Amino acid sequence: MPLFRPVTLVVTSALFACVSAQLLAQRAPVTTRYRYESKTEQAIDATGLGGAKQSSTLQRVGWLSVTLTDSAGGKSMRTIIDSVSTDGETRASMGSASIDSARGATFTGFLASDGAVSNFKMPSGVGTLGALLGSTFDEFFPRLKAGYKSGDTWTITSEKPQVVANGELVIKRSTSYTARGSEVHDGAPSNRIDFSFATTSTGTQMVGPNKANVEGGSSGSGTWFTSNTGAFLGGTRSEQNDRKLMLTGAPAPLLVTAKVTTTISVIK
Repeated sequence: MPLFRPVTLVVTSALFACVSAQLLAQRAPVTTRYRYESKTEQAIDATGLGGAKQSSTLQRVGWLSVTLTDSAGGKSMRTIIDSVSTDGETRASMGSASIDSARGATFTGFLASDGAVSNFKMPSGVGTLGALLGSTFDEFFPRLKAGYKSGDTWTITSEKPQVVANGELVIKRSTSYTARGSEVHDGAPSNRIDFSFATTSTGTQMVGPNKANVEGGSSGSGTWFTSNTGAFLGGTRSEQNDRKLMLTGAPAPLLVTAKVTTTISVIK
C-alpha cells in the first residue's frame, strides 16, 4: 500500500500545479489597447442673447490602454490615455495645455460581468479633452445579457452623474440591444450587437466665467462587437445631442446642438 502513496502524491501535486497555473492565468491582468476616434459637428445659437450662430467641427483621436483584472463579481478596470491627437480647430478651441494634460491620465473603476461600470474615478487636472475622453469610459463596454443568443433583445436603464468639460450632469439613459449573431469583424470572428439609446440630462456647466443650468437630451444608435470570450472589440456609434444652457440673469438660453460619430477599434 505505501508504494502507491508517492505516485498519488506526485499526481496530486501535478494536478495542484496545473490548477494553480490556470487560476493565476485567470487572475493575471489583461491589457487591450484601443484607438478611439470621434468627430463632433457642433452648432451654438446665441441669438436669444443678442449674439450670433456659430458652428465648428472638432476631431480627436485617443490611444487607450485598458487593463482588466479578475475580481469578485467582475473585473477591476484601469484605463490610461497613452496619447491624443486633434485637428487644429479642436486645439484652438480647447487650448494646447488642456489637450497635452490628457496624456498619461489614468481612470479607474469596476467592470461587472454584464458590462456595467461602477465606482468610476476621474483624476483631477486632466483638462477638457481628458474629461471628454474619460466620460466615455462610463459607457465604454456594451451591457450584455447573460446567456444571450442571436435574435435576443434587452433594454438597460441607468441614472448616474457624469463629469463633463467644466461641469457635471446627471444622465438618465435607456439603451436597447439586439444580438445579431456571429460576424467577422476586423478579420476575426465576433458577435455583433446593435443598439439604440436615448438620454435626458440635467446639471450645471461653466460657460466662460458664468455658471449655466443645463437641460437636454440625446438619441443615437450603433453597433458593437465582442469576441467569443466576451472581450470588447469596438465598433461604431452616432449620436445627436441637444442642450439648453441657461446662464444666470440671461433673458434666453444658449442653444447647443451636436452630432457626434465615434469609431473604436482594437490596436493589434
